[in-house]
Amino acid sequence: MFRQSFTGIYEANLALVIRPFEHFILGVGYSNALFKNQKTFLLVRTNVGSLSYNTQIFENGAFIKMGYDQFVTENVYMNYSINSGILACEYKNIELDTNLANRPYGATKFSAPFVQPELSVNFMGGEEQKLSFSLSLSYTTYFYKFDPKAPRFNHLDSPNIHSKRNNYFMNWINIGLGFNILIRTKKKGGSSGS
Repeated sequence: MFRQSFTGIYEANLALVIRPFEHFILGVGYSNALFKNQKTFLLVRTNVGSLSYNTQIFENGAFIKMGYDQFVTENVYMNYSINSGILACEYKNIELDTNLANRPYGATKFSAPFVQPELSVNFMGGEEQKLSFSLSLSYTTYFYKFDPKAPRFNHLDSPNIHSKRNNYFMNWINIGLGFNILIRTKKKGGSSGS
C-alpha cells in the first residue's frame, strides 16, 4: 500500500564517521527525507467533483553508522555499511475527509526504528586526496506498518489503495550521490569524517 500511495522525492544523510580500526568505520548521523503522494492522485474523482491531492510525509531521524572500507585501487574504495536509528514522520497537507472508510483516523505523527544497509563506491580525488565522491545503493526498512487511513487514502477507488497488500513494514530503495571530506591523522589507521 505504501508503494502504491507514495513516491520518494529525496533523502539526505549527514554523518560524522571515525575509523577506530583499520578498514572499520563507526559514526553518528542525521537523516531527512520527503515523500509525496503518487502522481495518480493529482486528479481524483469524488462524488462532489474532482480533488487534487498534495499529501506529503516529512521524515527526520538520527542513526548510528557501522561499516567497512575496502580499497580496490589506491583511489577507489568500496564501503559496506549499515545505518540504524529512529525516524520521526509527519503527514502534511492531508485532505480532510469524513468518509467512513478512513475511520478511525490513523496517527498523522509517528516514529519507529529503521535499518538501512548501504553499499557505495567511492572515488578519491585531488593530489592530497582529501575528498571522495560516491555512488551508493541502500535499502531502508522502517519498522512501521503503513496505515492508509492516516493520510485519508483508504476510500479512494482510483488508485484502489485498500485492495493492495499491506503485509510488511514501510520500505524503499535509494540510489544516490555523495561526497566525503577525509581528515587524516598522523597515527596509522587514522580517522576520517564524511
